[in-house]
Parts: sequence; structure tokens; C-alpha cells
Amino acid sequence: MHRFATILAALLLLPAAALAQSGKPPCVAGQPVEVFWGSEWWPGHVIEGPRPDSTCYITYDGYDSSWDEWVTPDRLRRVGSLPPGGLCTVGAVVQIEWNGSWYPGRVLEGPQADGTCYITYDGYDSGWDEWVAPSRLRPGQ
Repeated sequence: MHRFATILAALLLLPAAALAQSGKPPCVAGQPVEVFWGSEWWPGHVIEGPRPDSTCYITYDGYDSSWDEWVTPDRLRRVGSLPPGGLCTVGAVVQIEWNGSWYPGRVLEGPQADGTCYITYDGYDSGWDEWVAPSRLRPGQ
């Protein structure tokens, strides 16, 4: 029984160990990902993370925030890519969450010390430009 427990523990730690060896963080705010839930991979984006336990807070594309959850790295796989400096790179094409909906726009300035980015919404005048947290950004299309 002890041998089974040892093998099981090693298998559970394998994804985290592989991740640590890769040197890449398991998630970055705004990173497009696929999340394993049930028996399928679902498209989503990272909202926050990683925490010290390597979990990442994600949202599922097309679903409301009641489905957002903390997930372990073994349930995530990256898709697409972020600009080299991340989403808060001047000129980055992004989608911005406002009042529960996503709007196209781009980054004008940032990041500030608190991580916020100054954005503009496509098709709206500069009176709508604002500083937003990275959790309100995802890659644009």
C-alpha cells in the first residue's frame, strides 16, 4: 500500500514539477488557454495568478462569471500568445471587459506600478479611455 501511495503522490506532483523545470509561469493574466473540465477542453482566459500553489483563476469564453474558477496547471494548456511585454504593451490589441461585456480596444499606456493599463475603446471617443486592471483585459482579435 505504501508503494501505491508513493507512486500516486509522484504522479500528482508530476505536472507541477514539469512546470517548475520549464521555468515558465503556469499562467499570466490575459493569457488565452484551454481548460479541462468534465471530459473536454474549453476555451478561456486567465484572469489572475498564479498563486503560491500554482493555481490560476480563469474565465470560460462565452460563459458568465459564475463559472470562473481556480484551476491547477494540469487542467490548463496555453493557446495563442501574448505580446512580448504582455497585454499591457503600448499598442497591444485587446478586448476590455466593461460592465460584464467585452469591447475591442488597444493599450495606450502602462503598466503602472499597480499593474493597470490605460486603454481606449475602438469606436468611442477619448472620454471613455480609462485605467483598467489586467483582469479586465484579454487578447484582441
